[in-house]
Amino acid sequence: MAYIEYQECEVEIGGQNVLAKSAAITTSANVKANRVYGGKFRKGQKYSATSFPTATLDLNYYIMENHDHIEQMTGQKYANGSFCGINFSGAALTNYSVNIQPYKVIEYKATFMLYSGLDQRSLGAEPVEDPSVGTDLFYEKFANGAYTELVNFNRQNIGIDFPSSISYQVTCERIPKYVIGDEYPESVALGRVNRRLSVEGENIGSLITFSGKDFATVEISPRSIDGVSRGQTVTCDGIIKDQNLAVSSEGVLAGSINIEQSLR
Repeated sequence: MAYIEYQECEVEIGGQNVLAKSAAITTSANVKANRVYGGKFRKGQKYSATSFPTATLDLNYYIMENHDHIEQMTGQKYANGSFCGINFSGAALTNYSVNIQPYKVIEYKATFMLYSGLDQRSLGAEPVEDPSVGTDLFYEKFANGAYTELVNFNRQNIGIDFPSSISYQVTCERIPKYVIGDEYPESVALGRVNRRLSVEGENIGSLITFSGKDFATVEISPRSIDGVSRGQTVTCDGIIKDQNLAVSSEGVLAGSINIEQSLR
């Protein structure tokens, strides 16, 4: 087959194209070898399934709009889409994260479980030309860590001053219901939904106890270099669960905390 360049590999989910930095679809079959007494294989059937097959879609992407439609899929929402000519349906978001660092373009990551199978239609799409790609103006449209607005990120509230790295993550438990006679699940229920916020900076504040530590709600508003909002404002108001204070040779003392919030 001919090579397919990245310009031809469009990613679309939920009816909208995604400005993906990288994308991958992974499928796997859970099978085992049918060995019988004596170490031989069962006649006519060397392998059999042990559980349902799995398929995942992993995205690493940027935001150029004032909202992120993928972030809205953390609840009871499922989507159809396509990746480089491979169509999929029943995509359920299981992991969503935002990584923020000073003067770096903010990256978004998402992982979907694909519960309704794949369908290959073509080998690729026509390259999409954007006249602003490769110019400074193009990158000014992205959210940038240097211009992101933070609320309640201070020593008095969370124990950290001068945050140097922030990672926000939402995990959604998906519980498929399989019935005899059907290849795909009859339904997929939403289980636990948790938020996790990791912050690195100076200090760790007062030490937490066995029950963690409460704090005021923190907010993160990603913005571009020209001050325009990119994606939704991220909030978290759980408990501080982990703390770390460390220093190494020729380094400086730095702290980090992990905040968790149970949404469901």
